[in-house]
Amino acid sequence: MVCWSPPQARVRLSACCARPWAGITVKKAQLQAQAQGGLYHTEDGDFMSGLKSGLDIAAGLTRLGENNIWGGPKIIYASRTHSQLSQAIQELKRTNYSHVKVAILGSRDQMCIHPEVSKELNNANKVHMCQLKVSSRTCYFYTNMDSTKENRIFTEGGILDIEDLVKEGRKLRFCPYYMSKEMKQQADIIFMPYNYLLDPKTRKAQGIDLANSIILLDEAHNIEKVCEESASLQFCTSDVALCIADITQVMADILEKGKNGPDFSGGDSSGPKDFTANDLCLLKIMFLELEKAIDSIFVGPEGSTYPGSYIFEILEKAELTHNKRLLVLELLDKIILYLSTTNTSPYQRNGSGLQKFSDLLKIVFNSNNHCSKYIENVKRCYKVSYS
Repeated sequence: MVCWSPPQARVRLSACCARPWAGITVKKAQLQAQAQGGLYHTEDGDFMSGLKSGLDIAAGLTRLGENNIWGGPKIIYASRTHSQLSQAIQELKRTNYSHVKVAILGSRDQMCIHPEVSKELNNANKVHMCQLKVSSRTCYFYTNMDSTKENRIFTEGGILDIEDLVKEGRKLRFCPYYMSKEMKQQADIIFMPYNYLLDPKTRKAQGIDLANSIILLDEAHNIEKVCEESASLQFCTSDVALCIADITQVMADILEKGKNGPDFSGGDSSGPKDFTANDLCLLKIMFLELEKAIDSIFVGPEGSTYPGSYIFEILEKAELTHNKRLLVLELLDKIILYLSTTNTSPYQRNGSGLQKFSDLLKIVFNSNNHCSKYIENVKRCYKVSYS
């Protein structure tokens, strides 16, 4: 179910939420009462199977969510900017539904309070630095989340905006970014920017499931533009040059250290190497061939436009095909991680060119089945413009 709220109606958020939320509340109460009353015992005595089947039918589900055991749908409220989401949350606080469980999703730029990661200017590098600290459990704010989940601000504190989460995160020393993702699992209403909802890559990264959801779109006339932007990317010859420079920089580091590959073990030379000098040579050759392929494109006085499928021809000249995409993407991620964690100066290159190329590959090869039908759809829906 999708609803549209025009700009002038944002202050009437209560009217938008009241109708679906009233039905959800009633349905949850009915399901809980029926289950607690033992109405889902089956003839063979299998209570859990009967309960799950009954909940699926009652809530219209094809599957039961792991964290939504009573099968009630969620409300997803999406808007263009964070300030608009804040306005909507403030309006919700004034309604009779201020007691519901709410989560708001934001970026690390808005929520990260780690003294080192939060100072990183490049967003892609910030993501890699954060993920590295989380996986190695060296971020105190992340590891401290378990001890603060049961704090009364989450169980009894009402609705928290991004500013509230950041304030409480600094006070109680937990990670606001990952706490918001935890809150999302149990939330009845989830607030998020458009791109979190519409961009498949972001939606997957945030773990957003649209099944069994009521979606409210604020200022929905912006949706078409947001969808177009999420599926588009500008990649220049200067970006290819940056990629080559990034690879050359890592090769120089390896040569200087006298190793076969970069060390991700925190300084221990006996640690595992995630890529080798040979990997770097192959990538550099690929980018040099890509640079030649782009330079060979005919450009008219006012630029040239080709069908979307033309991008496959360009990439194939650099021997980059659908079958190799996962290997290349994995390698790019490892090199970007190395660059983002070894460069200490914000004025040094931190893999921005490689990150942009990685984003390009994810858009071009966004289907696991690279069949003729997919290529035809790309040809019909996309354009490759060169100027």
